[in-house]
Amino acid sequence: MSQFEHLSPAYVDLMTALHQQCFDAPWTKDDFLSLLSLPTTKGLINETGMIICSVCGEDAEILTLCVLPQHRKKGIATEMIEQMGNYIKKFQVVSLILEVNVNNTAALKLYEKCGFNKIGMRKDYYKTPAGRQDALVLQKKL
Repeated sequence: MSQFEHLSPAYVDLMTALHQQCFDAPWTKDDFLSLLSLPTTKGLINETGMIICSVCGEDAEILTLCVLPQHRKKGIATEMIEQMGNYIKKFQVVSLILEVNVNNTAALKLYEKCGFNKIGMRKDYYKTPAGRQDALVLQKKL
């Protein structure tokens, strides 16, 4: 079991570095500081990855989840989702929601394994170098 810390401004440089190594269009340090200023932002982080959620009533939306490429396929993302689900239950959250690119097969396999189900689709949601792509909206009951 990996040890994760709760997000705080002390981790903003690590958050930025992780995102830069995992995404083609990474968020900036200011993006993360802005998120951290909101009381609805909850998350977990360690040196291999992070998960950030926005809690709103009984739902929490996963805003980003990433694991460094060299640490993928080791169960870290699955563990982060499980630990985040357990953590946000204390805020009366009963479901996790997220959007995922329909072409992101690795993420789709992860979310299916973690018990997420399709509840919708957003046409042309993601802007990618290949053009606009659809997103699946997935939900997991906690």
